[in-house]
Amino acid sequence: MNAVPATIKINNSYLTPGSGKTNPTVRWVAQNPVKITGANGTKYKPAGIVYVTTREEVETLDVIRFLTNFGPEQPKSRLRQSHAQIIFTITGYEDSELDLFEIPEVRRFYGLLHEIWPCWIYASSLLGTSLRALALCVIQNMTVQRTEKECRIRVAESELRAFLAQSSPVTALLHDRAGICRRHRACHLSAVAAYLGISGK
Repeated sequence: MNAVPATIKINNSYLTPGSGKTNPTVRWVAQNPVKITGANGTKYKPAGIVYVTTREEVETLDVIRFLTNFGPEQPKSRLRQSHAQIIFTITGYEDSELDLFEIPEVRRFYGLLHEIWPCWIYASSLLGTSLRALALCVIQNMTVQRTEKECRIRVAESELRAFLAQSSPVTALLHDRAGICRRHRACHLSAVAAYLGISGK
């Protein structure tokens, strides 16, 4: 299945199936660099940093490399580089008929990381659909409706709010350590809420 372009608005109740598969995500990033127009003309840069977790790490619940890259001991310079830049994905399940959020090992792996160090809101890029796919791996209650042509996932907004709230303490800590000002923090959190389909109420 192809990843959904970031320009498409997705209804609150539905998150796109297949969005977490490695190849579509990486392909989307490669084909959609960020365009920057300045005094020296137009330049392009990658749309994000793709962090690929292996199937072996998932199945053995090996979180060492993840925590080395994104854990609490990162220096300020590295924290600033990773802010809203990381596209999290997993390799090794491309041939599975299941979406990542349906694979028990993947749910267990992301669930463990979510308990230990939920840095998703701080680090995740909002380009592509990897944060939505990751949220689905962590969320416990959802309804999946499948037909021959499509799969719809219904998630209550309260579940998305809970995912955001559970990630908030680590996000606030990382914002502090990275020296990100209050205005940029507020803009970032507002963008994340909109991305997840959380209303402003």
